[in-house]
Amino acid sequence: MGTYVVCPYCGAINFARTEYCERCGRRLDNAPEITTNTIYKQLTVAPTSAAGWNLQPYSSRGLPLGVQESLSPAALFYIFKEEFEDELNMGGVWGMVAATIYSMLSNGVISIYLSKRGRVFKKDTLLITKQRMFDPQTYGFLSLKISGLPYGYSINVYDLVFDPSKKNKLNDPESYIVDSILHHDLNEATWNFLFREEVRKIKLSLLDKLLRVPDTYYTRYLNITNANYYRPQAEKLKNLLRYYVSYRPWETKVIRDECNRALSDMKYYETDY
Repeated sequence: MGTYVVCPYCGAINFARTEYCERCGRRLDNAPEITTNTIYKQLTVAPTSAAGWNLQPYSSRGLPLGVQESLSPAALFYIFKEEFEDELNMGGVWGMVAATIYSMLSNGVISIYLSKRGRVFKKDTLLITKQRMFDPQTYGFLSLKISGLPYGYSINVYDLVFDPSKKNKLNDPESYIVDSILHHDLNEATWNFLFREEVRKIKLSLLDKLLRVPDTYYTRYLNITNANYYRPQAEKLKNLLRYYVSYRPWETKVIRDECNRALSDMKYYETDY
């Protein structure tokens, strides 16, 4: 009788003694074991999902069907951003980037080391080197460029954040990056589970229109009760970041500075000509 382990993050079935999930790349420490008989019963007796598990109005962990059971590091950081700011003095896009990099580093999918970028005025950066295959859904939008690298190839923090197509074009590059992360990392059910948005339009004067003042404002509200489901994941991330902030502060400073440079290079600045 064959024995397998079930990934607690994505539900994929892996061979016993597999160290990393073949679907999402997460570690399989303490993953539950099942046998071929169990799998057969799941597939033939009960209505199932594509992964072979019962379809219920609510998941086994108490979430509405379709809502993600685990979130990317960047999404977790955003949802609990006030706590990360208060406890670790981390915030904004650079905090989301640091959360992603250090989560990937702790799981062994990348390595990082200090380097320089630029031809004349060289600036400090971190080189991020891909060490093994991983599912970018686990780490989210900020891991896509790393996922596309061949093994052993590197990308620096600046290029991880910078979008060349938006150079000198964005009024609010930070919001652009944050929205890109959230819309990629959260499916529709999870978005609706966590957020409510209100849209408000205002009437503009002719001068406002000439100055390109926006006429639409979006206000995003977090459902704190639902967000608390992900608090244990956020606490693990907080402990991880606490270590790096305390013992490797020069790295977090480089991440912050490089993210700020990338955002600045995407910002639109009016000129007199």
